[in-house]
Amino acid sequence: MRSATYRREYGALLEAVGDEPKAHSRRLNVFWPMEGRRHKNGVFLVGRAVNGWGDPYERADFQDADRREALIQAAYEYSGDQSEDCPLSWVRDRWGASPGYNTRRSPFWCVLHDVLSARGNTGDDWPSYAVWSNLYKVSPEQAEGAQGANPSGRLLACQQPLSAELLRLEVEEACPSVVLAITGRWWFEPFAEALGLAVEWCDGHVCGVARTEAQTWLVTNRPEGKPRADFVEEILSNLG
Repeated sequence: MRSATYRREYGALLEAVGDEPKAHSRRLNVFWPMEGRRHKNGVFLVGRAVNGWGDPYERADFQDADRREALIQAAYEYSGDQSEDCPLSWVRDRWGASPGYNTRRSPFWCVLHDVLSARGNTGDDWPSYAVWSNLYKVSPEQAEGAQGANPSGRLLACQQPLSAELLRLEVEEACPSVVLAITGRWWFEPFAEALGLAVEWCDGHVCGVARTEAQTWLVTNRPEGKPRADFVEEILSNLG
């Protein structure tokens, strides 16, 4: 995401986090969306938030204007948007990796893989046909010996209004044909309301569907512990 408007709104979100003292029980990770090199009119994948990502930041980094600008630039550079390689090549590189994080064992990335494959986006560069973002851009640091966590309480509340605007700008810039939010209804419903999406909520792996002139929006529950083939088939059946 490269527009001046997006960067300004992103900075406003980080400033709101810095102004919320009860949002900072520990240091925070910051996420910038990642655009695959071949994503044109493709799949825009949305999660809740990252659980450990890049370097963690202190509250002062969000409060001071110069440090905040440096933080924004660091988050942008970490997304790989300006690199020669595809920013999402790491998903391919970690596919089956050992030791360390193995994307092939992640239900989140496996669902994306299967959806893209069904759409004909195959080969080693399959992740490059997607854009990856998250509802919330700031999340608690991954503590030593423990997993990271999704934002909650004040950290979630202070981000929500501006996060919805960021998601709107992201989709507007990327122009995907499909927005696939693997978040669950509770997480996505405030965004649907803020974006004016007429979501038809339902039961099943796919729990919400909205169709606009430009996109099909699908909201799913999280795929962990669910039959992968059934999960993916339900997504594909809603894409027509």
